[in-house]
Amino acid sequence: MKVGGVGDLVCTHLSSQLAPPPLYVGPPVVVPFLYSSYAEQHSNELMTLFDVIKKSGMQTPILLGDFNHGPARTDGVVAEFPFYYGLMNARGFVTPYVLTDGRCTFCIDNPLTGGLFPDTIIDHIYITTDTTKRVICARVGLSFSYLL
Repeated sequence: MKVGGVGDLVCTHLSSQLAPPPLYVGPPVVVPFLYSSYAEQHSNELMTLFDVIKKSGMQTPILLGDFNHGPARTDGVVAEFPFYYGLMNARGFVTPYVLTDGRCTFCIDNPLTGGLFPDTIIDHIYITTDTTKRVICARVGLSFSYLL
């Protein structure tokens, strides 16, 4: 979605790292997992996203969503698919939130985790410029709202 004076907004939700690989169930069919691992699926989704950006000719892509990858931090935030977080950086995408705030976006106290998952930063707003503006900094949901 093109937003005048801002860039091209792209929203996504990439696969997460779960175990064991699931079956996609939907009446009346059960479809086996299509990849050898969640990492392979995540890689495929990310490469597809890069292809869409390139083919569409976006000049200033702004990527928003649950990317299900992120860095480790010394304050207890655990990495999730850190290779793919690094790949985003290598492709010129940065998420200033990690450096400026860096609280978990999917936290152990989130009701969705059931207390079973560690604090992670898996929700991102990736930009290709160092210009940022904080609009909202309150936590008003289950995740992600720290980023805006």
